[in-house]
Amino acid sequence: MASLGLTVIIINNNKTMKYIEWKGASDAGIFGYDELQEDGTYAKQEFKLDVFTIKSVGYTVRGFNADNKPMWSNDIEQEVNGRADWQTELKVSTKAEGTIYEGKYDKAKIENLGAKLHIKIVGECKGEDFTLYLKGKNYFNISQILKDIDTTVDGIKYTGSTDEKAGAVKYKAPVFEKAIDANKGLELADVPF
Repeated sequence: MASLGLTVIIINNNKTMKYIEWKGASDAGIFGYDELQEDGTYAKQEFKLDVFTIKSVGYTVRGFNADNKPMWSNDIEQEVNGRADWQTELKVSTKAEGTIYEGKYDKAKIENLGAKLHIKIVGECKGEDFTLYLKGKNYFNISQILKDIDTTVDGIKYTGSTDEKAGAVKYKAPVFEKAIDANKGLELADVPF
């Protein structure tokens, strides 16, 4: 499948924003992004996701049309520790065709276009800003954790992956858990002597 062209961009505070995806093929199981090289090409890079804090959660539609050209939509934002406004109008677009769907989220209509709903998490890991897109079972896995944490205080920890199978397709799914107060760090009382 073609790359969505996710790359590293410069944001206002002289930090970079990395747009990462789960590379879930049975031989992969990593988070990665495409980094622009000096010669104008993109090189695939691994992103070492560990404990991270969440700055925002939203939802977006992404995929490929029949010509294998990328599709995207505006975001449906979620309030901190709240719910998303599913009455938000979506505009799904391609570069060549412009807007190809406009209306409220309708799973059947969106999937008929060749797109899927993704969760979009903007976070920080080890001082690096990132935007993470997940779909399908991976969307479900992180959504379960988000239900159980206070995103203004708690962090999430990526702990590894599990081997999964859907029909004949084997893949890896990321595993997440609540981090021990990601904003606090380790204290002396936490160290077992």
